[in-house]
Amino acid sequence: MKLAIAFAIVALGPLAVVSAIGARETVRQIEAKARAAAQHDLEMTETQTAQALNSAQNHIELIAQVVLGPILVDDRHSERALAEAEWVVQSLLATERSLYQVKLIDAAGRYRLIMRASGLAGTTPDAEGGEYYAWRARALKPGQQLVFAVEVAGPEQDGKERPVPAVAIVLPLSGSTGEFVGVVVGEAYASSLFSHMDNTSPGFGGVTGLVDADGRFLFHSIRKRDWTTLLAARDQVTVRSDFREADAKAIVSGRSGSLVTADEELVSFRPLSLGAAFGGKLFLYRVVPLAALTAPARAFLLSVLVAAALVTLLVLGLAIVAADQFTRPIFLIRDAAWQLARGDTVRPLNVTTNDEFEELARDFTAVADRVAAHRAQREEFIAERSRVLEQTHAELTDILEHSADGIVGLDAHRVVRIWNHGAERLFGYPSALAIGQPVDRVLRPASERAERERGELQRELMRDGAVVNFLTEVLARDESTIQISLTETLITASDGRPLGSSLIVRDNRFQSRLDDQMRRSERLAAISVMAAGLAHEINNPLAIIGNRIECIQRDLRDKPGSDATLAADIDVLQQHVSRLRELTSSLLRFARDDERADARPVALAALAEGTVALLRRTLATRRLRLDLVVDPGVPSVLGYDQAIETVIVNLLLNAADATPAGGTVTLALRRGDGGEAAEIEVRDTGPGIAPALRERVFEPFFTTKATGHGTGLGLTVCRSIVDGHGGSIRVECPGDGGCRFIVTLPVHPLGATWTAHAYS
Repeated sequence: MKLAIAFAIVALGPLAVVSAIGARETVRQIEAKARAAAQHDLEMTETQTAQALNSAQNHIELIAQVVLGPILVDDRHSERALAEAEWVVQSLLATERSLYQVKLIDAAGRYRLIMRASGLAGTTPDAEGGEYYAWRARALKPGQQLVFAVEVAGPEQDGKERPVPAVAIVLPLSGSTGEFVGVVVGEAYASSLFSHMDNTSPGFGGVTGLVDADGRFLFHSIRKRDWTTLLAARDQVTVRSDFREADAKAIVSGRSGSLVTADEELVSFRPLSLGAAFGGKLFLYRVVPLAALTAPARAFLLSVLVAAALVTLLVLGLAIVAADQFTRPIFLIRDAAWQLARGDTVRPLNVTTNDEFEELARDFTAVADRVAAHRAQREEFIAERSRVLEQTHAELTDILEHSADGIVGLDAHRVVRIWNHGAERLFGYPSALAIGQPVDRVLRPASERAERERGELQRELMRDGAVVNFLTEVLARDESTIQISLTETLITASDGRPLGSSLIVRDNRFQSRLDDQMRRSERLAAISVMAAGLAHEINNPLAIIGNRIECIQRDLRDKPGSDATLAADIDVLQQHVSRLRELTSSLLRFARDDERADARPVALAALAEGTVALLRRTLATRRLRLDLVVDPGVPSVLGYDQAIETVIVNLLLNAADATPAGGTVTLALRRGDGGEAAEIEVRDTGPGIAPALRERVFEPFFTTKATGHGTGLGLTVCRSIVDGHGGSIRVECPGDGGCRFIVTLPVHPLGATWTAHAYS
């Protein structure tokens, strides 16, 4: 149907445009002709009115100048002259049928003569009643005339005289010296004088009016039917009664023109031209409804619309037939396309139009066959991939549910969405209770320090996208403290927007115990090395003590009373005993396992001096020199003194093992990172480490020592302790030999994961 409408629009569009333009121009011309006809009616009415008034005026002027004027000026006229005057006036009245009667009035307003077309009126000479006419005529200039509306007695109806509308033509009379001597008044029936005003162009109708300068009506084509209502209150019923003030002023303005009223009426107006002798102004107007003017245009438009509707129906019918022939193959192809989209089998299209549509249908059938074959292959592929995905999903679900580690999935608001069996076993919360809860409610920090570490964890996660093996302590559901290793990875959308994160939580309590045992074994190994060096140191004081004891015994036996000598020997014994006590105290302090230690400021310089004093004798037995270099202003760090001492001892012993006899091991302390960190450097003069092995020296159980020497855990322990203090450790091997292990410890380590017993 849309295509049929489109065809119809294409066919009718240009025709409609041309028809609309032609119709608009025709309507404009019809309306212009109607307006011109209305204006012509007004002009014809104006001409006929002026002719009628001028004709009546001429007759009155003739009567006044030739017949009645001399009688009024000279009272000596005979009865015969008066009779002749009456005969002449009656003859003129018979000729001018619009004149009803003629009156002769003297200057005092007395009637001298009243003559009608039917004969002499019954007015008594010198009767009063003409004062109004005399007063109006006296105001005129010589030679001027005046026309105004009056009412006169008409034929009797039902035994009574009815007033009829008339027009009075007033002509003043002057004496030989120019004085006012009287007036001649001619009264004409308005119906006869203005009968032409009802003549209009067919179909226009409307109202025609004649008014004076004050807007009083001399004629009104509607009100003439009830003239008493017009003349009885002619001062109240004026042109302003029919029009707005502005429109009424325009009508009596003396200009010709037209206007449209609020009632959709066209008012044409013009002044009446009566010549210079006329003393007043009269104005003619005609009111025609706009609907009457536009009626021919509306009739024309109606005929055009009817013709256009018939043509449209005809063209639309033809367009529907053409569109059906055009769209039937398209609909067949469309239905086949829908079948193809639904996965149905497409039957060959029966299109025999011998044109492009038939070729299109044939090509579409071929494409449908290829699509069907491809769909079959794709469905087989999808089925196979679905089986693989289902198997993979089952395997992943099995791994997720049976993993010993806790696996937790969080959304963007850190609300738990995944909670596997490992998390249930580790923390005691069933999945039904944990899912939907904020992660901080089910993984509660065990201490204020752990809570601060949680904030640092979030900042590192947002900065780096992942946090690996973060050691912390949380509270389980039964309020027990669990040490965990937490790995969290941020999950983001393609635009970088965070979608959530995944947590792998591992119970670190067993690993912590293994680390403790490993560190204790390393310390015991270090103690055994130190004990070998201390044996010689202890034997010397013991030999001296034994010798002194023998001397004391001999002195006491051979030299009684030798108190001075005995006292000196006792002092020597006391010194060496103190030396032995100092050595054993250092050894015991290094071997002590203090699990109650808290992080506190560690003076690295003092700690290094004590460690060097402890190991200097051990290295001396190997003919090695141990140097200590401390730069001024080395800062203290916040941590565990025993843990840091363990790092220094392990690095010094490893350096000693790598240094041949006669070599030097150096321990150096200095400021680093602009005063925000301290650096501990241990360097030796050994052969160094091969480049291929440098990345593996911190791996557990990896060692470059000979078989039976070392466990391969010393450097692993060192790195664990340094990481726990928020620091770093690296190895450098210059090309000229030797190695340098450099430990950097921050003064105020943020996010450090200290565990006191882990360093004992």
